Amino acid sequence: MRATAMGHSGRILKTVSSVTLLLALLLLASCGRTTAKNTIIDAHQGKEALVMKFLPNMPPARVFSADPQSLQFAVQLHNNGAADLSAETLKLAIVGYDKKILTIEPDEQDLALPARSVENPQGTTKVATWTTTAINFPAKHDSISQSVTARACYRYQTIATQTICLDPKPEAQVKDKVCSPASTTLKNGQGGPVSVVKIDQALLPSVSRAQLKLTVQNLGKGEVINPDIALDKCVAGDLQVQDLGKVTVAARVNEQELTCTPITLYNKQGTSYCTLDGLPDTAFTTPVVITLSYGYTESISTTVEIVTSQEPDSPVGS
Repeated sequence: MRATAMGHSGRILKTVSSVTLLLALLLLASCGRTTAKNTIIDAHQGKEALVMKFLPNMPPARVFSADPQSLQFAVQLHNNGAADLSAETLKLAIVGYDKKILTIEPDEQDLALPARSVENPQGTTKVATWTTTAINFPAKHDSISQSVTARACYRYQTIATQTICLDPKPEAQVKDKVCSPASTTLKNGQGGPVSVVKIDQALLPSVSRAQLKLTVQNLGKGEVINPDIALDKCVAGDLQVQDLGKVTVAARVNEQELTCTPITLYNKQGTSYCTLDGLPDTAFTTPVVITLSYGYTESISTTVEIVTSQEPDSPVGS
C-alpha cells in the first residue's frame, strides 16, 4: 500500500514538474517575443538608400504596335536608408529607348519617401508610373526590340557616429593615459550607399590639435555624383567625368566643428582629413559625428518586344 502511494506521489511530482517546465518554456518564449517586438531599430545601419524594381508585367515583355497604351511602366521605389527623399531631392526618368519610335509620358508622381526610423522601421515604398501615348512603328519590320531603363538621381546623406580617442600628444610617453588613439573600423554601413569604413588619428606636430583620417567607400551598386549638380541633368545622362565621385564631409566633436577636406572617390574609395583645434593637453574619449553629403544615381533595365499589328487583338504572326 505504501509502495502504491509512493508511486502515485511520484507520478504527481512528475506531472507537476512537466507542467512547470512547460509553463517556464512558454514564459521564456513569451519574453523572447516581447523583446523582439520592442527591439529598437537602428536606421543608421545598412548599405542601401533607394531600391528600385519593375512591377510584374509593367512593362509587358511584348506589345502590339497598334495598342500603345498597353505599354505601361511601373517602378516600385523603396527608401531603405536613413535620409528622406522628396520631389526636390529625387528625379526619375524612363530613358534608353528610341524617342522616334516611342512616346512615353510620366504620370503624376508622388516622390515623398520618408527614411527608415524607429517609427517607420521598414522605410517607405511607393510606385511611379509612365504611359506610352504613341508607337511609331518603322516600316518593313515585323517586330522590334526596345531597351528601356528607369534611372534615378538623388541627393542623400549618411551620418556616422563613433566614440574615439583623441590625443593631442600621441607620441608622448605618459603614464595612466585614459586612452590611446587606435584605428577604428566601421562595418555594416550607416544607412546609405556611401559610408565611413575607417577612422584613424593622424600624427601632427602641433600641440592642442588633432587630425582624423576618414576612409569613405561607395558600398552600393550605383555611381556617386556631385551633390550640387542639377538632377535633371543627371537623369538625362548628361554627366561629365568631373561630376563623378564627389562627397562633401562635415564632422563635429560635441558642439565643435572640424575642418574637413572634400573627397573625390577613385575605385569607389576616398579619404578626408578633418582637423580639430583647441584640444586639452591630455587624451580623452569623445563621440564624433560625421556627415557625408553626396549625389547618387542608379538604374534598372528591361527589354520590350513590339510586334506589328493593325488591331490590338490580332494574333501575333497573322
